[in-house]
Amino acid sequence: MNTIANRLMDNWISVASLPILACALIGCSADTDVPSATNAQTQAALSKDPNPKPLSNFSPVVVGDPAVGRDVAGRITVFVRGIDNALWYNVKVTYNGGWGGWRQLGGEIASSPVVAPNADGRLSVFVRGAAKDALLSITQVAANGEFGAWTNLGGIITSDPQVARNTDGTLEVIARGSDNAVWFIRQTEPSSAAFTPWATLGGKVNGQVAVAPNADGRLSVFVRTEANVLSYCHQNAPKGTYSEWESLSGQTASPVTAQRGVDGRLHVFYIGANEKAVWQIPQSAPNGEFSKQHVNLGGVFVAESKLAVSRQADGKIVVVGRTAPNALSYLLQTAPTADTFVAPAKLPGVYVSNPAIGDQADARLVVFGASVDAALWSTTQLAPNGIFGTASIVD
Repeated sequence: MNTIANRLMDNWISVASLPILACALIGCSADTDVPSATNAQTQAALSKDPNPKPLSNFSPVVVGDPAVGRDVAGRITVFVRGIDNALWYNVKVTYNGGWGGWRQLGGEIASSPVVAPNADGRLSVFVRGAAKDALLSITQVAANGEFGAWTNLGGIITSDPQVARNTDGTLEVIARGSDNAVWFIRQTEPSSAAFTPWATLGGKVNGQVAVAPNADGRLSVFVRTEANVLSYCHQNAPKGTYSEWESLSGQTASPVTAQRGVDGRLHVFYIGANEKAVWQIPQSAPNGEFSKQHVNLGGVFVAESKLAVSRQADGKIVVVGRTAPNALSYLLQTAPTADTFVAPAKLPGVYVSNPAIGDQADARLVVFGASVDAALWSTTQLAPNGIFGTASIVD
């Protein structure tokens, strides 16, 4: 399959008239509340669109990190930024089948994408625009349907956006601003195309922002400060105002990420500034304060890389990160409510991007990343909660 590097720019094909089969991932967390689908529903959807045809014979040259999830019919989808600064996507047609082919959604983007489901099941993708660093979004016109036009949501952001859902279903998008403070924008109503004006949470951020929901629905925002120290703030009530920033101490060499466990406690993960191991700091209780004890989970990971987190079918948290040379490794929680993890294990494949984790409707996890050939590759659990199989290209 040719790459877009060999394609004339004036030959791009519009995708406005074809269905998009996309899904939301926020760190591929079970906390995203993506509507689940039964096998019967999935097969019914497939019968209407058994083999989506690609709009292009070309594959994107992947830039940055993928985003991945599944639609309400249970079909897993990946989104990437291409070297042409356009948004591309591909859908896995069946659990054990192949991919439907790459399609292009256009846009002029300057960040990796993030995807989230609206309350009505429609999917929205958010990116930083290449022009003036504004937040751009594109949304399905119907659940499992085609996408509409790109929307400029304004602002001046200097990081990849992150998105979470409030308890009423409204989406909240958070990013670093040009002043290095944290800024956010929120849907005025669930599934609405209208958003509130931008507002600042203050702080001084180095790199990316992370956001995760507490057990009671309050969002918590995590950052690495300009002094490379962990810090966070949280909503005082669901969809409410935010607290002042609190230090979690620790010295990090990476952006921060967070995942809620089955017991309701948030776990915050980062790569240590000295030994480059993965560290975590968990909440002492759901919705509560964080432990004073940072826990070294081991391994040697690539500094400045971003960890991906999820939960597998049995509830255990999975943490995936980049290890040298050109590899991904994962850590698995020893028990669904534990603060301990099994030592890192290398995943099949060769990867140069940060990972993303998908959650198939058959309960198997899939890990994605760009390889040395600038194509997107993946490795899938052979069974729910099982080991990962051979890596294969997403084509």
